[in-house]
Amino acid sequence: MIFRRIGESHFGRWLACIAWIGAMSVGRQTFALEQKEPGQWENAIRAFEEADKKSPPPKDAILFAGSSSIRLWELAKYFPGMETINRGFGGSHIADSLEFMSRIIIPCRPKTIVFYAGDNDLNAGKSPDTVLNDFKAFVNGVHRSLPKTQIIFIAIKPSPVRAKLIEKQREANRLIREFIKTDERLVYLDVVPPMLGPDGQARAELFRKDMLHLNDEGCKLWTSLLLPHLETEESAEKGKLRVATCQFPVSADVAANAEWIHRQMREAAAQHADIVHFPEAALSGYAGTDFSSFEDFPWTQQRDELEAILRLARELRLWVVLGSAHRLSGKHKPHNALYVISPEGKIVDRYDKRFCTDGDLQYYSPGDHFVAFEVNGVRCGLLICYDIRFPELYRQYCKRGVQLMFHSFYNARQKPAAIHSKIMPPTGQAQAASNNMFVSMNNSCAPHSWESLFITPDGLIEKRLTLDQPRVMVNVVDTKKKYYDASAPYRLDCINGKWNSGEVVDDPRSRDRKSY
Repeated sequence: MIFRRIGESHFGRWLACIAWIGAMSVGRQTFALEQKEPGQWENAIRAFEEADKKSPPPKDAILFAGSSSIRLWELAKYFPGMETINRGFGGSHIADSLEFMSRIIIPCRPKTIVFYAGDNDLNAGKSPDTVLNDFKAFVNGVHRSLPKTQIIFIAIKPSPVRAKLIEKQREANRLIREFIKTDERLVYLDVVPPMLGPDGQARAELFRKDMLHLNDEGCKLWTSLLLPHLETEESAEKGKLRVATCQFPVSADVAANAEWIHRQMREAAAQHADIVHFPEAALSGYAGTDFSSFEDFPWTQQRDELEAILRLARELRLWVVLGSAHRLSGKHKPHNALYVISPEGKIVDRYDKRFCTDGDLQYYSPGDHFVAFEVNGVRCGLLICYDIRFPELYRQYCKRGVQLMFHSFYNARQKPAAIHSKIMPPTGQAQAASNNMFVSMNNSCAPHSWESLFITPDGLIEKRLTLDQPRVMVNVVDTKKKYYDASAPYRLDCINGKWNSGEVVDDPRSRDRKSY
């Protein structure tokens, strides 16, 4: 037989040759699948080249490459102040970016490439393995010419119009994620979890009318996920913090609440949050609304779920502000509390709601202390719901140097005509502006409620979540950024009892308040 006539080493070479021929055959088959109409992209590619001749691209820029999700991303709008280049062309596959790499990517010599493609590939019938191999070829092509360039792969997104492809998308993403782990120059940006709703399907509100391409909200989400990879030095500065403000439908079911908390902690971590903020009574549910008394409350189950949350905080390296009931001894009613959990998975402090409503006092004992703590150079404070009606509490935190207030609410399950949705946002805005603080102001989203807010020190609402929908939003606290603050020169004087600016004059016409 032929195997006996070939030496062992020759046999190995023969097998390698057969494998190479097979690989080339597969490559030709793949290439055959890639064939487009002659010159399909030529106009788009020439347009890039002509633009570069007229205005040479900036050196060491961030180059965005891939299909229409890249092409439609308005980079100047979402990445102001950054040197960006858009090399997206609609309908393209990974192999198309590889084919035109030498004309529109390599000459720009970018320091980072943000790449999105593969969506159209799967829709055209390609397998997840083919998508992986094409991406490998793209990476190799880049690194042959630009060995130090970082490549950030944006995970293949779910979309309503391509819901049937979700399993193939997951498999392609899994394969690419595993490949990316082998090279420190590669980054896998997982956009999938925050794009899915509670039903596991793509969130329609993130898409244009075609239910395929991202709208403004979708682009904002992708931008928030990507920015930490583009601002690594800046985001590490003291005085900056990425805050995840969360809302979900808090209920009497401790296990269901814990499941939401786990899910949103992971979503916050995927968005590179430093600290995640949950509503009042997020773990326990709210006495008097979700359940009638603490008589049969599952304290053991709550303890077990809390310990699991502590472990997850340690795993994700997250600070957590978590609302829950805190059990007291004997016949004392529990506290309505906020636990401060460190990235080591430890409870480092606890705030107990100081001002309880008359209804609250039937179930809870009021607290007696303030809590201030520091994360990455940002001084943080804690308040709960009804506390907002007492500006003196904000003033006391202001005296303590607090720059960011985590104010947790449970203003849910209200009647449609309830006043809370009208008064809570402006009250929070007034507290933020009066005390020059950022305020993360969240709520349970069980209907009917008002939506969670993030307020800047000038009293403006930076962002708000969707009403009555479970969501996570991440905002950046930057204590070095200047905000409008008209009362800054005299605020501390006022707090300390000097209730005017300048010097008071001693003048009889000033003392006589009945004449003119």
